[in-house]
Amino acid sequence: MTKYIKSFGGVDSQHAALDALIDWVSEDAQEDDPIFTSADLVSPIVDSALLESLDILFTPKLLNVILTAFAQSNNPVARWNSAGNPDTPKTALDELALDDYPGQRELVAWNTNTSRKTLLNLAKDSDSSVSTIAQCRLASGIGDRRTLTQSPNSQLAHIVIARDSRTPGAFLAEMVSGILLKHLGRGGKDLNQSSTLQSEYPHSVLAAIASNPNLDADTAKALHAYDESLYDYLAGNPSSPTEMLADMSQSQWNSTRKHCADNPKTSKTTLLQLVNDKTLDVQAAAIARTEIPSDVLHNFLSHPSATVRTAVARNLKTSKKDLTILATDSALAVRIAVADNPQAPTKCLQQLAVDTDWRVRACTLWNSKPAGLSWLDIPSDPSSYRE
Repeated sequence: MTKYIKSFGGVDSQHAALDALIDWVSEDAQEDDPIFTSADLVSPIVDSALLESLDILFTPKLLNVILTAFAQSNNPVARWNSAGNPDTPKTALDELALDDYPGQRELVAWNTNTSRKTLLNLAKDSDSSVSTIAQCRLASGIGDRRTLTQSPNSQLAHIVIARDSRTPGAFLAEMVSGILLKHLGRGGKDLNQSSTLQSEYPHSVLAAIASNPNLDADTAKALHAYDESLYDYLAGNPSSPTEMLADMSQSQWNSTRKHCADNPKTSKTTLLQLVNDKTLDVQAAAIARTEIPSDVLHNFLSHPSATVRTAVARNLKTSKKDLTILATDSALAVRIAVADNPQAPTKCLQQLAVDTDWRVRACTLWNSKPAGLSWLDIPSDPSSYRE
């Protein structure tokens, strides 16, 4: 990433960085490079965990250009990232649908941005998995979906339909009942931990259903009562009942509580409990929510964890006075968050525009407050780069 990072700083540095990154991906990158083998990777650009806050330096238009370049790359992993990214333009997905590798075509069939015309072509694909995914994505009614779930490739069809945000809640409920009856030999009532599904297939379908935003409250409650291993999916679903989220926020699993903290349906009462969670990631997620009052956020201004202070700096409810204090924080992530916060006062942003780290300086230019700032105002001292 050295070439990419050093291209920032100066007039037209955005375009220089973009050109360098495209060249690097298209010509120089190897399959074993960390940027492509990260397990959390969806797109090399939007993966904030890998590139910290660099994703905020790219507008949607620039992302489209980058993802199109990935789609046209000779590097199969670059194409893989583009095929699976919902921000990839339809025209690029049309090209990827012709890829020789079935795995690439399968990702295109899954992609929510793939055009209907391309899905119709993929529905006739020689690879059964690709064609099944495309057929399920094209299904327009309960009758079509029911037929597909009874097809020879019904296991995959169940998963695709369960994940599809267009699948009606009534059919999701029907699928849950059918799976429990078939695989447990029971009616789905009074199920407990001892009767947890043993097969990976039905559990993966139930997990997909638990994540589907069309899930109705009764089915959500049934899954919640059935198996705690589904809590992560239910906790992240904005359709889950508020009272159920309150219950899951007390889960022993950190990931479940984190999903509750992120869920827009979680009540303010529950969030105020989660801001004091024992796990930093959960605590930070709750603190980042705008439902938290500014006086509560103020209490975490001097928290020993930079993760928590960063969440305070990102929150739009954090007072201007507190943002000014955080602008001098020793942690880079905190200063970046302040520079990116639209509530940060102009004087604060002008101070951050000459920060010792280039990422903080760059972020001020994407904030609407600092009138008159431009790329010319960002010092390009090489000693400030973090490679």
